[in-house]
Amino acid sequence: RKGQIIVIEGVVEKDEYSSDKIKTSFKMVADKIFSFDQARKEFIKHIKLSVNAEKTDLDSLTSGLKDLSSNGLGSGSPVVISYSGDKANAEIELPKELSINLNDHSLKGLKILCGKDNVDLVYYARPYLH
Repeated sequence: RKGQIIVIEGVVEKDEYSSDKIKTSFKMVADKIFSFDQARKEFIKHIKLSVNAEKTDLDSLTSGLKDLSSNGLGSGSPVVISYSGDKANAEIELPKELSINLNDHSLKGLKILCGKDNVDLVYYARPYLH
């Protein structure tokens, strides 16, 4: 569709047919084509929420995460709470029942719930350098 962002996974190589001494051209052979939402779901490792004990209402955070979760199906992206307090810091992975199907709506909800600077999407490192 016009205006839709897509992500293409494939190999980029020098195009020997179109290149000359002045201009180098490249070509890409696509292995996979994703919509932006599909790519986000495919490559995300987890959602990291930064929580400060003094600035966060933990009851509203808990109920908000339950509302945004994948309804106990465990089919969404894992959620990791990065807790920062006076006496301790910890990263806690939430149970699979609180995983979140990541899309624009749920991402906006997380940013409203935790603050836009406290939501990070952590992706897998993809070592596909040739």
